[in-house]
Amino acid sequence: MSLRTVLLTSVGCVVFCCLVVGSGCSSKIKAHGAVKFSDGTPLTKGTVFFSDGLRMFQGEIRANGTFAIGEIRDGDGIPPGNYKVWVVANTHDYIRDPETEQITNRMTHEIVIDPKYESRETSGLSYDIKPGQSSLEIVVEKP
Repeated sequence: MSLRTVLLTSVGCVVFCCLVVGSGCSSKIKAHGAVKFSDGTPLTKGTVFFSDGLRMFQGEIRANGTFAIGEIRDGDGIPPGNYKVWVVANTHDYIRDPETEQITNRMTHEIVIDPKYESRETSGLSYDIKPGQSSLEIVVEKP
């Protein structure tokens, strides 16, 4: 095999890989949504996770309950497919010393959602993300 053949084959492989990677990125859907309790009030802090078994996507929950799904950054998108979903309510906070107002190394943890929603295996949530779909509503129960 000549050097020219090796170079052309290598360049061809690089171009093919770029096309495959590029086409996967361009087909992402800019999905966003909200996490609410069954009474309509928003979950105000936490993270939503989507996984198809191979990849994981996530979105930070904002104070109004909204989120935007991303692979690398919030809101950069998610490919179409079927995903298991779980929600982790971030309710850990450092305790302040009442006399000095200094933050201690102790933490509090308030349970605000039913713990079953915090695990991929037990949440019972799944979504089929389709082209053209962008808004999702996730409903969780209180403990």
